[in-house]
Amino acid sequence: MGQKSGAVELRLGSSPRLEMPDGRCIELAPRDAAMLTWLALEGPTARVRLTQLLWPDSEPAAARNALRQRLFQLKRNLGFELVTGQATLALAEGLVHDLDEADDVLGGVETGLGGAFDEWLAVQRGR
Repeated sequence: MGQKSGAVELRLGSSPRLEMPDGRCIELAPRDAAMLTWLALEGPTARVRLTQLLWPDSEPAAARNALRQRLFQLKRNLGFELVTGQATLALAEGLVHDLDEADDVLGGVETGLGGAFDEWLAVQRGR
């Protein structure tokens, strides 16, 4: 899939990264890639559900804080939001991704999250 003019593209079918309109590529941390992949394929998701998926072994308050910090760090590092919403989170309007045409999901990257997310990821990779 070619770069869309003026659009940030999520490359989630191979090595997880962002392709910026200026040609820069920014690698995504495994947990960030997992969150963005979930939102790209499943659509808007309750914040509490994402915390359960991404931090399955953490106390709810710690998981909420971890998610808040990940979203803050992404926005701070990029200068714009990839994920929007409060109680329900979604990919920011205008973001495009390659998962509709991709042969793989996350390029075989192991997230290390375990539990429900890894089960879901195995199903997605089997499609």
